[in-house]
Amino acid sequence: MTEQNDRVAEVAKRLLEDARRAVVELQITENEIHAAAVFLDRLGKAEEFSDLLDIFLAVTSVVALKGSAGGTTPNLAGPYYKAGAPERSDGRLYEGALNEKEIPLTVRGTVSSVSDGEPVDGAVLDVWQADGAGVYDSDGYHLRGQIPVASDGSYVFHTVLPEGYEIPAKGPTTELLEMMGQHNWRPAHIHLRVHVGDQTPLQTQFFIDGADYLDSDPVDAVRSDLVVKTYDDADTGGKRMTFDIRLAEGSADERTDHHGPKALGAIS
Repeated sequence: MTEQNDRVAEVAKRLLEDARRAVVELQITENEIHAAAVFLDRLGKAEEFSDLLDIFLAVTSVVALKGSAGGTTPNLAGPYYKAGAPERSDGRLYEGALNEKEIPLTVRGTVSSVSDGEPVDGAVLDVWQADGAGVYDSDGYHLRGQIPVASDGSYVFHTVLPEGYEIPAKGPTTELLEMMGQHNWRPAHIHLRVHVGDQTPLQTQFFIDGADYLDSDPVDAVRSDLVVKTYDDADTGGKRMTFDIRLAEGSADERTDHHGPKALGAIS
């Protein structure tokens, strides 16, 4: 057997052992097993299984949120990342005037190394987020941009307070979610990557404290250290927050131009 076949055999054996144990412990009936098989056939025909596994069953999050000790917790990239975002030297992520219903948000923080606490030289933040209605700009680079980090490790960018959004679900997936009592709304969050040269030592997302669905994120990506409080900002009439980033040793990955670093996951 090849190394790949060995890996497939190892994983399949473990999953089958767990499945058989569940059948015994939960006293799953033959009729229930047959009903599940029919449902999986329908799911495959509808081409929905990948979304169910990656997103709604939160399997990808188990891998994506593994990080090095002491560093900022990594997180999923999501399907809305776009390579080639422009540099925002003035820190302003939004293009044009703000919608009158949107709330200005200023985000400040530092980027430092876990090993010595020193600023990370040459770091750049690659930021993307939904707007105040929970919509990502898929045509251009509104609310997307690369933010240079200063030599002292500090950064600042100006954006809008994001809103949560509903992950599209349809067909058999919707039926299963309803039976499980699970919704498909994500809490408000902002994505970012830290690039240093041709490496991406961190990919994460942080969440707005007080947002809806923080305790029931369908992709299970919320962690307490990634929930950030907002405060009133007298300068803008909006909100402000501070998110300090710590980069751990051994977490760097080659920069990619698709969904994200290989080991960090790519959903939601």
